[in-house]
Amino acid sequence: MKSYVLPGLIIIAIAISGCSYNEALYANLTRNKNSLEFVHDSEIVVGKKNVTVNIDTIYFSSTAMRERAYVEEEKSDPLSTFLLIKEYKCGIGRNDIQDNIPDFIYQSFVEETHRSGIFLLNAPLSGTEDFAQTYDLEITVDKLKVDGEFVFSGSEKNQEAHPALATCQMTLVLKKDNEIVYTKKITEWERTKYITNQEVIFGSVFLLPDIRGQYASDMAEALSNVINKTIRGVVHEVNAYLEQNEQELITIQEISVEEIEHIQLATKIKKLPSSYLNFNIAGGKTVSGMLLSADKRFYYVEDERVLYTIKKKSVTSITDNDLQELKEEDLASIKFQRINYNKYSKLEDIE
Repeated sequence: MKSYVLPGLIIIAIAISGCSYNEALYANLTRNKNSLEFVHDSEIVVGKKNVTVNIDTIYFSSTAMRERAYVEEEKSDPLSTFLLIKEYKCGIGRNDIQDNIPDFIYQSFVEETHRSGIFLLNAPLSGTEDFAQTYDLEITVDKLKVDGEFVFSGSEKNQEAHPALATCQMTLVLKKDNEIVYTKKITEWERTKYITNQEVIFGSVFLLPDIRGQYASDMAEALSNVINKTIRGVVHEVNAYLEQNEQELITIQEISVEEIEHIQLATKIKKLPSSYLNFNIAGGKTVSGMLLSADKRFYYVEDERVLYTIKKKSVTSITDNDLQELKEEDLASIKFQRINYNKYSKLEDIE
């Protein structure tokens, strides 16, 4: 009977460790809600044609996206079990995103249309009745998901995040006089990068900070990118249909120089979490992040896994997300935090 004690204890230990890994991974994936970002870098169409396209909302299928994050342990072969290698399928859900996703997609579509559409959006035409055409557009989000694989090798401290796959599918339906004239499904996908907290330097393995939270951020970024690509695809399809089927397109409105400059400026500005500030440094560099602390000489700024120590004398200005300049006294209301240097994968000094 004694010969069964040790194997039994090993099995129990493996089961307990597997449960703790599962719970810890789920907790890290859901700890912070990530924001979506729509990057405006498509070509600007200056002239808008004598067509208006009306859209009221974005339809979001009830089965398009899971509500919550998930973690599922994959079956292990005997060797992986012996080596204590644990593999998990995982992904984030709707509740793990800070934004209201249908609202984010609708607003992003409006902005992308203003940027690259050849048509006017929700704009009644006047004075050009002989040429004006009106369409109604319906957009349904059929699928929006991201799934990946996370691996623990030997212990919870050895972590690998395999590339996660983000997928977005939308269906556009274009109507004229209540008749469907064009429909198309558009699907885009993108993979995250492979990350690990193990770094080999001169033959020795060093463990970097926990990467589970970073994996969730990477998943959210991939979702942003596939939404971006799919929305561009919708605008491109509508443009192409109008150019092929409307014979008397004329330019009736042009974007002003001021509007173009505003659009181009928006291209350069990353949509950041509301807690982030922009530290503009002499020489043209800008560091964006959350102000953790400050003393007489330095600002201590966090951007995910990077901690910046910024010399105050090098800062020419500080702005918020709306590009409103902040003074030193405006920062007094920020509650400073104690800095845990061990959580960062990179420390950078800005002189």
